[in-house]
Amino acid sequence: MAVDVGPAATPSPTQLTRRGALAESIGLTWDRVAVAGAVHGSTVGMVTNRFGLIEGCDGLFTDRVGVGLFAVYADCYPIVLRAPGAVGLAHAGWRGSLAGISIRLVEALSAMTGTDPGALSAEIGPGICQKCYQVGPEFAATFPAEALAEREGGLFLDLAQANVLQLLGAGLRPEEITVDPRCTFESSDLPSHRRTGDATRLGILVAVKPRVTRIRAPFE
Repeated sequence: MAVDVGPAATPSPTQLTRRGALAESIGLTWDRVAVAGAVHGSTVGMVTNRFGLIEGCDGLFTDRVGVGLFAVYADCYPIVLRAPGAVGLAHAGWRGSLAGISIRLVEALSAMTGTDPGALSAEIGPGICQKCYQVGPEFAATFPAEALAEREGGLFLDLAQANVLQLLGAGLRPEEITVDPRCTFESSDLPSHRRTGDATRLGILVAVKPRVTRIRAPFE
């Protein structure tokens, strides 16, 4: 994770250097990283040997060691999905969540690996919390009641909970879903478009861990 890494498609030279340093911190080079286009949709794409900006995708997944998946955020939620030997990353704002980005990523990762969704694990956040995320009254007709709260005449959306419900519905077990409690709007060290209105972004980078083969010593 790194702060001030620029918009998905147009990082400055300094922000690109930060992205490269983030890649190096987990043993990758930036030229082996795919970047989600972050268009607030539910399209997911498999990454094998195509790197750089993947336009039109808010979710990426791979089973290739040495390949990184990267996306940027500023109140929307990162969703990291893990299967044995594979990983997925989604950018979930309200539009992508409404369109089922979490479900699409579960389906794609399960199909690629042959893994039952019940064997997957997910990490959500950080993102804007419900207390800070007021939405219009029309959201009451599109999001589940469990993800909404009314107070002081306003309606507030819990995007993390909306995605937790989708993941549970897709077959993940509750104990395999972790939510980062930090709120981007409330945390001055995390980017928030609602708080500042600028182009500062949080970058999340994930990759498949290489398998470690244990070599047995003679006579062991």
